[in-house]
Amino acid sequence: MGFSVSFSPDAKHLAVGWAKGSGDPRVDLWDVEGRHLVRSWQNPGNVNYQGRAAFSPVRNLLVATTAYKTLSLVDLDAGRESILWRAPAEGWWTIRDLSFPRGAYTPSWRANLRYGDCQPAPKTRRRFFQN
Repeated sequence: MGFSVSFSPDAKHLAVGWAKGSGDPRVDLWDVEGRHLVRSWQNPGNVNYQGRAAFSPVRNLLVATTAYKTLSLVDLDAGRESILWRAPAEGWWTIRDLSFPRGAYTPSWRANLRYGDCQPAPKTRRRFFQN
């Protein structure tokens, strides 16, 4: 079962985030017309990782959970990938509400932290802005 699904604005790519329980959690990037897998980001065996992905509505920018505790920004036109945010080492982090606000060039997300006793911590909201 897919956890998140997002089409690129030109409808040439499809990103599917898979949750635990559907094999290894991952994010798959598909070529829609050619019907083939372009790239996959996986973190096998990590039960806290959840595949999430969202495309910008105005450019071929993909924001995705490319590893546990890591958000990356992928520019499909330029073929570049950069780490957008990495959670601190301590605690169990879960990325929530990954999206591009309507008409925005930059993504926003919310991350939850659970401490060692699995009690939820206050929610963290982040927004990435480019200069």
